[in-house]
Amino acid sequence: MVMSFFKEAILEPPARWARFRRSIELLPKKRLALLDLGSGPRGELGLVLGDRLKKYIAIDPLFVAGRAPKHWQVISRKIGKKIPLPSESVDAVVSTAFIEHVDQPREIMAEAVRVLKKGGRLILTTPTPRAKRLLEFLAFGLGWLSRREIAEHRNYFDRDGLKRLLAGLPVKRIQHRYFELGLNNLLLVIK
Repeated sequence: MVMSFFKEAILEPPARWARFRRSIELLPKKRLALLDLGSGPRGELGLVLGDRLKKYIAIDPLFVAGRAPKHWQVISRKIGKKIPLPSESVDAVVSTAFIEHVDQPREIMAEAVRVLKKGGRLILTTPTPRAKRLLEFLAFGLGWLSRREIAEHRNYFDRDGLKRLLAGLPVKRIQHRYFELGLNNLLLVIK
């Protein structure tokens, strides 16, 4: 398990690790150029994957770029509708607990597919509508999750909602499953 580098609510590290573990299982075993959408302040997924990465690109407004390894590309700002990368430039896009925070999720999904190479993988986790009340209780009632993170949620998706975000995009295959008792989505998209 990756140790956290900053003070956070008690359930944040194990929840993050559960999302990472499921995402990593879906990555190809080869060395990758990987885009981590919503990487968090330290890019912990990049640290976990280490030598499996030929390139790691972290995008998160909370990332402190000066603390990143020199070979990482860090974009420390919010993403509007565009991902500032060339088309077909990465082997994989991983987005754990990110899409629920954006105002234009359809545009971000389209951009994630755009930057993927042919055959590349988009791996995404996001809470379901069933999780909303529990997440709010854990954050605001008990303080076990980040109040800021949960307050920033703009969207909750189920399988059909995620598939609607991908409708009409140039993808070969979409696989979906629920985890954590149906409270989270795991989505694999192959371009």
